[in-house]
Amino acid sequence: MDTYISHKSPTHLEGIRVLETDPRMRDVINSVGEISLEPHGISMFEALVNSIISQQISKSAASTIKNRFVEFYPRKRFPTPLDVLSTSPQDLRKVGLSNAKTGYIQGLAQSDISGFVPTLESCTLLDDSQIIDLLTQLKGIGLWSAQMILIFNLSRPDIFPASDRGILRAFGLIYLDGAMPTPGETLDYSIHWQPYRSLASLYLWQSLNRGIV
Repeated sequence: MDTYISHKSPTHLEGIRVLETDPRMRDVINSVGEISLEPHGISMFEALVNSIISQQISKSAASTIKNRFVEFYPRKRFPTPLDVLSTSPQDLRKVGLSNAKTGYIQGLAQSDISGFVPTLESCTLLDDSQIIDLLTQLKGIGLWSAQMILIFNLSRPDIFPASDRGILRAFGLIYLDGAMPTPGETLDYSIHWQPYRSLASLYLWQSLNRGIV
Protein backbone atom coordinates (compact mmCIF):
# COMPACT_ATOMS: atom_id res chain seq x y z
CA MET A 1 0.00 0.00 0.00
CA ASP A 2 1.15 3.55 -0.70
CA THR A 3 2.73 5.65 2.03
CA TYR A 4 2.21 9.39 2.32
CA ILE A 5 4.32 11.87 4.25
CA SER A 6 2.41 13.44 7.10
CA HIS A 7 1.52 17.12 7.00
CA LYS A 8 1.09 16.99 10.81
CA SER A 9 -2.49 18.23 10.70
CA PRO A 10 -4.31 18.36 14.04
CA THR A 11 -6.37 15.35 13.01
CA HIS A 12 -3.26 13.37 12.10
CA LEU A 13 -1.51 14.26 15.35
CA GLU A 14 -4.57 13.24 17.32
CA GLY A 15 -4.66 9.95 15.42
CA ILE A 16 -1.03 9.26 16.30
CA ARG A 17 -1.72 10.10 19.94
CA VAL A 18 -4.63 7.65 20.06
CA LEU A 19 -2.70 4.86 18.34
CA GLU A 20 0.32 5.32 20.59
CA THR A 21 -1.75 4.43 23.65
CA ASP A 22 -1.38 0.86 22.31
CA PRO A 23 2.21 -0.11 23.26
CA ARG A 24 2.74 -2.50 20.34
CA MET A 25 1.29 -0.08 17.81
CA ARG A 26 3.52 2.61 19.31
CA ASP A 27 6.54 0.41 18.57
CA VAL A 28 5.35 0.04 14.95
CA ILE A 29 4.85 3.80 14.61
CA ASN A 30 8.34 4.48 15.97
CA SER A 31 9.83 1.98 13.51
CA VAL A 32 7.86 3.05 10.43
CA GLY A 33 7.93 6.79 11.01
CA GLU A 34 5.31 9.31 10.04
CA ILE A 35 2.68 8.43 7.46
CA SER A 36 -0.64 9.98 6.73
CA LEU A 37 -3.71 9.70 4.56
CA GLU A 38 -3.79 11.82 1.41
CA PRO A 39 -6.45 11.30 -1.28
CA HIS A 40 -5.29 9.93 -4.63
CA GLY A 41 -7.11 12.78 -6.37
CA ILE A 42 -8.78 10.66 -9.04
CA SER A 43 -12.43 10.19 -9.97
CA MET A 44 -14.54 7.47 -8.43
CA PHE A 45 -14.81 5.82 -11.83
CA GLU A 46 -11.04 5.63 -12.22
CA ALA A 47 -10.58 4.40 -8.66
CA LEU A 48 -13.18 1.67 -9.14
CA VAL A 49 -11.68 0.56 -12.46
CA ASN A 50 -8.25 0.36 -10.82
CA SER A 51 -9.75 -1.67 -7.99
CA ILE A 52 -11.33 -4.17 -10.37
CA ILE A 53 -8.12 -4.54 -12.37
CA SER A 54 -6.10 -5.19 -9.20
CA GLN A 55 -8.30 -7.92 -7.78
CA GLN A 56 -6.68 -11.33 -7.19
CA ILE A 57 -3.46 -10.58 -9.09
CA SER A 58 -0.02 -9.37 -8.03
CA LYS A 59 0.80 -5.69 -7.74
CA SER A 60 3.19 -5.86 -10.70
CA ALA A 61 0.66 -7.65 -12.90
CA ALA A 62 -2.01 -5.11 -11.98
CA SER A 63 0.35 -2.24 -12.84
CA THR A 64 1.11 -3.76 -16.25
CA ILE A 65 -2.57 -4.23 -17.10
CA LYS A 66 -3.49 -0.73 -15.88
CA ASN A 67 -0.80 0.77 -18.11
CA ARG A 68 -1.98 -1.22 -21.13
CA PHE A 69 -5.58 -0.25 -20.41
CA VAL A 70 -4.76 3.46 -20.30
CA GLU A 71 -2.45 3.26 -23.32
CA PHE A 72 -5.29 1.79 -25.35
CA TYR A 73 -6.84 5.29 -25.22
CA PRO A 74 -4.12 7.61 -26.59
CA ARG A 75 -4.16 11.30 -25.70
CA LYS A 76 -6.27 10.58 -22.63
CA ARG A 77 -4.97 10.53 -19.08
CA PHE A 78 -7.71 8.00 -18.33
CA PRO A 79 -10.66 6.83 -20.46
CA THR A 80 -14.15 8.07 -19.78
CA PRO A 81 -17.06 5.70 -19.16
CA LEU A 82 -18.24 6.40 -22.72
CA ASP A 83 -14.80 5.46 -24.06
CA VAL A 84 -14.99 2.14 -22.24
CA LEU A 85 -18.50 1.38 -23.46
CA SER A 86 -17.40 2.17 -27.01
CA THR A 87 -14.64 -0.46 -26.79
CA SER A 88 -15.38 -4.05 -27.72
CA PRO A 89 -14.96 -6.72 -25.02
CA GLN A 90 -12.44 -8.41 -27.30
CA ASP A 91 -10.23 -5.31 -27.33
CA LEU A 92 -10.45 -4.93 -23.56
CA ARG A 93 -9.38 -8.53 -23.09
CA LYS A 94 -6.32 -7.84 -25.27
CA VAL A 95 -4.91 -5.55 -22.56
CA GLY A 96 -4.97 -8.48 -20.14
CA LEU A 97 -8.40 -8.26 -18.56
CA SER A 98 -10.27 -11.47 -17.84
CA ASN A 99 -13.75 -12.01 -19.22
CA ALA A 100 -15.21 -11.29 -15.79
CA LYS A 101 -13.24 -8.08 -15.26
CA THR A 102 -14.11 -6.89 -18.76
CA GLY A 103 -17.78 -7.31 -17.92
CA TYR A 104 -17.40 -5.61 -14.55
CA ILE A 105 -15.61 -2.58 -16.03
CA GLN A 106 -18.10 -2.12 -18.83
CA GLY A 107 -20.94 -2.56 -16.36
CA LEU A 108 -19.32 0.06 -14.15
CA ALA A 109 -19.08 2.44 -17.10
CA GLN A 110 -22.79 2.02 -17.77
CA SER A 111 -23.61 2.57 -14.11
CA ASP A 112 -21.50 5.73 -14.07
CA ILE A 113 -23.26 7.11 -17.15
CA SER A 114 -26.60 6.25 -15.55
CA GLY A 115 -25.65 8.26 -12.46
CA PHE A 116 -25.50 5.33 -10.07
CA VAL A 117 -21.80 5.67 -9.23
CA PRO A 118 -21.40 8.35 -6.54
CA THR A 119 -19.12 11.28 -7.32
CA LEU A 120 -16.43 12.60 -5.03
CA GLU A 121 -18.72 15.52 -4.29
CA SER A 122 -21.77 13.42 -3.47
CA CYS A 123 -19.71 11.23 -1.17
CA THR A 124 -19.14 14.21 1.11
CA LEU A 125 -22.84 13.98 1.98
CA LEU A 126 -22.72 10.23 2.74
CA ASP A 127 -21.37 8.34 5.71
CA ASP A 128 -19.05 5.35 5.36
CA SER A 129 -21.77 2.72 5.51
CA GLN A 130 -23.89 4.50 2.90
CA ILE A 131 -20.96 4.61 0.48
CA ILE A 132 -20.20 0.94 1.08
CA ASP A 133 -23.85 0.06 0.48
CA LEU A 134 -23.81 1.95 -2.83
CA LEU A 135 -20.49 0.64 -4.10
CA THR A 136 -21.13 -3.00 -3.24
CA GLN A 137 -24.22 -2.94 -5.43
CA LEU A 138 -21.86 -2.61 -8.41
CA LYS A 139 -20.84 -5.92 -9.94
CA GLY A 140 -17.20 -6.63 -9.21
CA ILE A 141 -17.05 -4.40 -6.13
CA GLY A 142 -17.12 -6.18 -2.80
CA LEU A 143 -16.60 -4.97 0.74
CA TRP A 144 -12.79 -4.99 0.50
CA SER A 145 -12.78 -2.93 -2.71
CA ALA A 146 -15.22 -0.44 -1.21
CA GLN A 147 -13.04 -0.12 1.88
CA MET A 148 -9.97 0.58 -0.27
CA ILE A 149 -11.90 3.36 -2.02
CA LEU A 150 -12.86 4.83 1.35
CA ILE A 151 -9.28 4.78 2.62
CA PHE A 152 -7.27 5.76 -0.44
CA ASN A 153 -9.67 7.77 -2.59
CA LEU A 154 -11.84 9.44 0.07
CA SER A 155 -9.40 9.54 3.02
CA ARG A 156 -12.03 8.35 5.47
CA PRO A 157 -10.29 8.08 8.86
CA ASP A 158 -11.99 5.10 10.51
CA ILE A 159 -11.98 2.22 8.01
CA PHE A 160 -10.59 -1.17 9.00
CA PRO A 161 -10.43 -3.90 6.32
CA ALA A 162 -10.36 -6.81 8.75
CA SER A 163 -10.35 -9.49 6.05
CA ASP A 164 -7.32 -8.08 4.20
CA ARG A 165 -4.53 -10.66 4.08
CA GLY A 166 -1.83 -8.10 4.83
CA ILE A 167 -3.74 -6.79 7.83
CA LEU A 168 -4.25 -10.31 9.17
CA ARG A 169 -0.61 -11.27 8.69
CA ALA A 170 0.74 -8.08 10.28
CA PHE A 171 -1.67 -8.30 13.19
CA GLY A 172 -0.70 -11.91 13.82
CA LEU A 173 3.01 -11.11 13.80
CA ILE A 174 2.65 -8.09 16.06
CA TYR A 175 0.03 -9.27 18.54
CA LEU A 176 -0.14 -13.08 18.35
CA ASP A 177 3.49 -14.21 18.00
CA GLY A 178 2.94 -15.09 14.36
CA ALA A 179 -0.37 -16.94 14.71
CA MET A 180 -2.94 -16.04 12.06
CA PRO A 181 -5.98 -14.28 13.54
CA THR A 182 -9.51 -14.42 12.24
CA PRO A 183 -11.01 -11.28 10.69
CA GLY A 184 -13.36 -11.14 13.67
CA GLU A 185 -10.47 -11.08 16.10
CA THR A 186 -8.75 -8.21 14.31
CA LEU A 187 -12.01 -6.30 13.98
CA ASP A 188 -12.74 -6.68 17.69
CA TYR A 189 -9.26 -5.48 18.61
CA SER A 190 -9.46 -2.52 16.20
CA ILE A 191 -11.92 -0.87 18.58
CA HIS A 192 -8.81 0.25 20.49
CA TRP A 193 -7.84 2.41 17.49
CA GLN A 194 -11.14 4.14 16.82
CA PRO A 195 -11.73 6.63 15.26
CA TYR A 196 -8.38 6.36 13.44
CA ARG A 197 -8.44 2.80 12.15
CA SER A 198 -7.48 3.82 8.60
CA LEU A 199 -4.20 5.16 9.96
CA ALA A 200 -3.73 1.97 11.99
CA SER A 201 -4.30 -0.04 8.79
CA LEU A 202 -1.58 1.93 7.02
CA TYR A 203 0.86 1.20 9.81
CA LEU A 204 0.03 -2.51 9.75
CA TRP A 205 0.60 -2.65 5.98
CA GLN A 206 3.83 -0.70 6.21
CA SER A 207 5.17 -2.92 8.99
CA LEU A 208 5.07 -5.73 6.41
CA ASN A 209 6.29 -3.68 3.45
CA ARG A 210 9.35 -2.53 5.37
CA GLY A 211 10.08 -5.88 6.99
CA ILE A 212 9.66 -4.52 10.50
CA VAL A 213 7.65 -7.53 11.75
